[in-house]
Amino acid sequence: MIDKDTAALLERAVRVGARLLRTALPPQLTREVMAQQFEVSGPTTVYVKATGAQVSVRRRAGRHVSLEANLYVSAGLDVATQQDAAGIYIVALRKRLVGGLSRSDLRLTLPPDCDLIADLDNSNLHLNGMTGRVTIPGARRDAAG
Repeated sequence: MIDKDTAALLERAVRVGARLLRTALPPQLTREVMAQQFEVSGPTTVYVKATGAQVSVRRRAGRHVSLEANLYVSAGLDVATQQDAAGIYIVALRKRLVGGLSRSDLRLTLPPDCDLIADLDNSNLHLNGMTGRVTIPGARRDAAG
């Protein structure tokens, strides 16, 4: 087990390293762009699970769900998408250790009848032009919490 002081020092070192990496390397070496489009035939649900992400959501008429992602230091991210009968799944998680250097900007465009479930950790969620109910639960703590 690492004590709190050592953990805080390591976390600070990773943040400083990430800042240096972002400024020292040209953006084309540290940024990956990803775009996907999913066709939907009716109401569907989009599930997003992300850590350290900027997630922007907007609505647009149509039968497609669009994902545009900018992945910074993408080697530190696990990114996956999938579509099945239950919905569309988008995952952008930081890897342990090297993930502290990474971040993702996800831009989603959803049809008006599409539901969104977002499971976010240390992320920002921007809702643009939304209509409907938004429920944001508080953080859950385990019994030891």
